Amino acid sequence: MTLLALGINHKTAPVALRERVSFSPDTLDQALESLLAQPMVQGGVVLSTCNRTELYLSVEEQGNLQEALIRWLCDYHNLNETDLRTSLYWHQDNDAVRHLMRCGGSRKSSVR
Repeated sequence: MTLLALGINHKTAPVALRERVSFSPDTLDQALESLLAQPMVQGGVVLSTCNRTELYLSVEEQGNLQEALIRWLCDYHNLNETDLRTSLYWHQDNDAVRHLMRCGGSRKSSVR
């Protein structure tokens, strides 16, 4: 099992892009269901605020894991990967936990 944090925030992307990647409260459950349906994802949390959108995931390690998750995020929001790729950050295992503890809570999240 590998823990991951994949996200975009106010330091990595302009407001216009963050708005396009945001999950509204009424779509969080649907987004999480779609994310959990990915074969490598064992569990996860979708966190979305005005300043950040992050996916915290427990996954099975595989060769193209990062690419598959970025593709899912782009497909879900109908985004071009090139537009999003340079604004994303990626943390794994202890670094993912450290990032979560540093960032704190959220006003919109969905957990399963």
